[in-house]
Amino acid sequence: MNLKEFDLASKFDVRFLMSSSLVLGLLAFSGCKGDSAEELVAAAKMSVNKDANAAAIVQLKSALQLSPSHSEARFLFGEALLRSGKAELAVEEFKKAEELGYAADAVIPALARAMLQAGQAKQLLARFSSTVLTEAPAIADLKSTIAVALLQKDDLAAAKIAVEEALRAQSEHPPSLLLKANMLAGEQDIDAALQVIGSLLKKDPKNVQAWHMSGVLRLRGKGEEAAALADFSHALEIQPTFAPAHQAIYMLKLQNKDLVGAEQQLNRLVKVLPKHSTTLYLSALNAYLKGETKVAREAAQSLTRLAPDSAHIQFLVGLIEYQDGSFAAAQNSLGKALKNHPEFSFVRQLLTKSYLQEGNLEKALATLSPLLSQQNIDVETLTLAGQLHLLMGNRTQSDAYYAAALKLSPDDPRSRAALALSQLSKGNVGSGFAELESIANASADPYVDFALVTARIKQNDLDGALRAVEVWQKKQVDKPYPFNMKGRIYEMKNDVVSARRAHEQAVALDAAYFPSASRLATFDIAERNFDKASKRFDALLKKDPNHVRALLALANIRQRAGASPQEVAAMVANAIDRNPADSLPRLRLIELHRQAGNVRAAIEVAEAADAAIPGNSKILNALGTVQTQDRKYGPALSSFVKLAVLDPRAPLPHLRQAEVYLATGDQPAAKKSLNRALQLAPDYLLAQRALVAVYLLESNHDAALKVARTVEQQRPKEDVGYLLEGDIESSRKHREASIRAYRLALAQGKTSEAAGKLHAELSLAGRSDEADRFADDWLKQQPADSGFLMYLGDRAFGLAQYPVAERRYRELLQFKPDSVAAVNNLAIALHRQKKAEALEMIEKANGLVPDSPGVMASMVTILAGQGKFDRAILVQKRLLELSPNQPRLGLSLAKLYIDAGDKSKALAELKKLNQLGESFPERAEVATLLKTL
Repeated sequence: MNLKEFDLASKFDVRFLMSSSLVLGLLAFSGCKGDSAEELVAAAKMSVNKDANAAAIVQLKSALQLSPSHSEARFLFGEALLRSGKAELAVEEFKKAEELGYAADAVIPALARAMLQAGQAKQLLARFSSTVLTEAPAIADLKSTIAVALLQKDDLAAAKIAVEEALRAQSEHPPSLLLKANMLAGEQDIDAALQVIGSLLKKDPKNVQAWHMSGVLRLRGKGEEAAALADFSHALEIQPTFAPAHQAIYMLKLQNKDLVGAEQQLNRLVKVLPKHSTTLYLSALNAYLKGETKVAREAAQSLTRLAPDSAHIQFLVGLIEYQDGSFAAAQNSLGKALKNHPEFSFVRQLLTKSYLQEGNLEKALATLSPLLSQQNIDVETLTLAGQLHLLMGNRTQSDAYYAAALKLSPDDPRSRAALALSQLSKGNVGSGFAELESIANASADPYVDFALVTARIKQNDLDGALRAVEVWQKKQVDKPYPFNMKGRIYEMKNDVVSARRAHEQAVALDAAYFPSASRLATFDIAERNFDKASKRFDALLKKDPNHVRALLALANIRQRAGASPQEVAAMVANAIDRNPADSLPRLRLIELHRQAGNVRAAIEVAEAADAAIPGNSKILNALGTVQTQDRKYGPALSSFVKLAVLDPRAPLPHLRQAEVYLATGDQPAAKKSLNRALQLAPDYLLAQRALVAVYLLESNHDAALKVARTVEQQRPKEDVGYLLEGDIESSRKHREASIRAYRLALAQGKTSEAAGKLHAELSLAGRSDEADRFADDWLKQQPADSGFLMYLGDRAFGLAQYPVAERRYRELLQFKPDSVAAVNNLAIALHRQKKAEALEMIEKANGLVPDSPGVMASMVTILAGQGKFDRAILVQKRLLELSPNQPRLGLSLAKLYIDAGDKSKALAELKKLNQLGESFPERAEVATLLKTL
């Protein structure tokens, strides 16, 4: 049985293991005796003395039926429920006993213990941290429970104080001595902790909690498995119903991959405590490990009803859902676990993995980030960080995390793969790929295969990447991930048929797998088959009706199908209603309004989002951005300052502040903000580019060049620094220097951008023949370079060389037939040549991307140019409907009415615009047109 994913659950540190066991262990210490009671209560006490808890529960229920206000019966019933593992029910009974006036020194410590086991540590601390009791045993009991709660919250200093207070009240209080040992163990002083436990066992040799703690210390602190097993077994000899010892033995067997032995231990627990929460928990876990997912899920979900705030139970549910590929459900459970216990790294790691599996890289990184700020980062976290940054294209950060992981675990296949990837980044292609393939062949970890595939893609070896995927598929025959990657590779090869087939195979394995369902929907949209695209998400939404990305995908499909902006916005608002704590739909609605030119509505949505999800960096960034767009520079600056406070180490807020300063003409402040961003991240390219732009505004070419040279040193294998240098030299008309820089850029990256800039600079230098030769040579080497062909087409278009532009756009479309920009520009080039084919071409562009404002504007131009005013007016009205807050579109519509000879409608449109007054910049033109009518 594959235990790899469950390994996360074994990463509890010593402190957590001990405090977790103490939650259960402290239940045996009851505080004080109560007053005498009626016959049933007396009988229940006798049952408890005989270890007949079930009989006591029956007797106490009967007593309460006769006398519901019997405070002692309520108290004893709560204790009996607590012993049977029903902590939440016990909490209610203890509260009733308290309300009925039962002795505070008895009921409050018991209530605190019950709340602790029920996962209500936060509520416990809020209520009882300042509670004052009178009797020493009660004080010690309550303080020791508070200490455990503080431990769970990772507040070690306060926990130590609570233990000291407990021991001052009662120097030999067993739970407090156990906690003291726990503290010592947390400081890695295992011998001192064992000494405290040994002293306790001399005085009380039948203390099962002490025997259990001794076992935990020997196992986790000293690695003495045999001695630990003996201690756990001794605890069970004293008290066969002591659940923590059963659990410890089960987990020890599990970690040794002894599934048979673990199940035998579980069977022993079932015999003595068939309905105990620990029994139910381990039964669910055992079913999961045996591959009985349905049984495991049902058992775990029944546990969540008993203890909905238990992080361990929510983690188990999340683990089961994750393994089953139900990532949205896994995220729901893991999110609850993390909310209650944000310090549990294993929960955060698995939640990160679930986002990673969905391709939601930004959310994955946001989830993992708190672990990256800790002093001692474990291998799992470092590896996940490396993987995420690799996927996001942040190669420098990825290499750094992988190097740190390799240092901690040199034999780990992921760390070895990271080293091989580092070799590739240094140009050692042969040895790097040989090492990667060797690791992939020897390791069952599919991540290594993923690393090999992505490395092949980075080298533009798409056929090699496909071969690597074939190997990967053999390791995960029942998973959709390799097929999704195969589909992506075929898309890069412009082989839509094969890409579709690969994605279909992925969803055949998992109908609810969003990445492939989304890609298939994209293909359907390109064919204008919107119903089929929508149905791609049926299985996913049936499984999770609130799946936010699927809901947004449906909104996007409706938008592409021609739905009104209001309808699309309503669909996105529905996604917000269903997922109020998710920033994604709120950000989408902000962008929808912004694209429609309705900046005020975008600001309203962003402000509401900031109020609903305070402290979200993406929302603050979006809010500041739309405030800047609306020229509300003061509020925008305030938003970006808040963003900087939220994450003091992030450079982005300072870049955004610089953009505001530039918009207001404050260049010194902009430079100061950009330099602050670069202090935080010296290789932050966006800030470096912006700083170069500021220096060029000041004509400070030497300072700009210094920044460019820094970029060249930081990124010696990339073209970006040389491109910046070329731009700087070009701006001051140093043609030879700029040509030299662009040639160096081309040597590094062989990119379309570098080729285009070199060609343009050669032309500006009066070396047109050399520029033409370069273009011909480049296209011989890179015939499918769509970026360079687009540049050549646009350049010819700008020079009014429409036949040349037409030829270049047609060449591009041979390799990239779905390029909307190329089809649109070709249509306009044909129109300028008065070719009838222009209309056919612009209709093709509109079919590729319906309701695209740019394409629709081109269509209006072509239709009007061909005298088809009725259709031109219809398209212009649709354009105005999509962007109702752009009055310039209304002016264009009025002109179309004039050209079509419909003066009355033109007059109506112009009167609307005239009412805008000074807020409309083209009001003078409106006034002139009104006079002509």
